[in-house]
Amino acid sequence: KGLCRKEILFAIDHFNQIVRHELLRMISWKVGIKTEFSLSVGKNYKYINKYIDEDLWNRLLSTYRMDSYENIWKSLFICHQLFREVSKEVAELLGFDYPEYGKNITRYTEDMYKKYVENDYF
Repeated sequence: KGLCRKEILFAIDHFNQIVRHELLRMISWKVGIKTEFSLSVGKNYKYINKYIDEDLWNRLLSTYRMDSYENIWKSLFICHQLFREVSKEVAELLGFDYPEYGKNITRYTEDMYKKYVENDYF
């Protein structure tokens, strides 16, 4: 809602504390499963880059560009995509079915983007 209201600092804080935090947690679970939970990705995930492929690492890093509303929106959509990809893999590795509710969240976010950004609501 911070993005829709043009409250950039609120949006950045929410993004960092919730959205990216949950993405990093899911990536760390992927690492844990693949390494049989035999290592630590470090405080604040500082070693996670050692255990994921370069593509995932680069896409994760791209979500840290938050110097404009447009970049935050892009980061949010990338986080959605990465979370879906990684959580599907984690679910598969653990033998769980992956619920498709993530698509609804992304669809809602895209609708808000269209309403507030593409239609120049402000």
